[in-house]
Amino acid sequence: MSGQSDSQGLLGAQGSAAAPKVTDCTETVLRIFEFLDGEMGPDDCVRIQSHLDECGPCLREYQLDQALKIVVKRSCGSEQAPVELRTTILRRLTMVHLEISE
Repeated sequence: MSGQSDSQGLLGAQGSAAAPKVTDCTETVLRIFEFLDGEMGPDDCVRIQSHLDECGPCLREYQLDQALKIVVKRSCGSEQAPVELRTTILRRLTMVHLEISE
């Protein structure tokens, strides 16, 4: 949660010709890991960050997911996931991403 994201959010909302897209809690929670992993574009990052800055329950979910990611990395950092597991996860992520995009 850096001050840079806050200023980018303000500039993005004011500098845009179109009205900024509002991010709801459902989208935020579904996309937290995408946000944590730096796998979304700058506009989406600004929207998610802005929502987290204003929504306590979503911020708590973000913090829990962030802690989970740290624990998993610490516990399994040297192990590689089996190919079947990686394929299943990528397929499910793709399905969720398609649902969000609709």
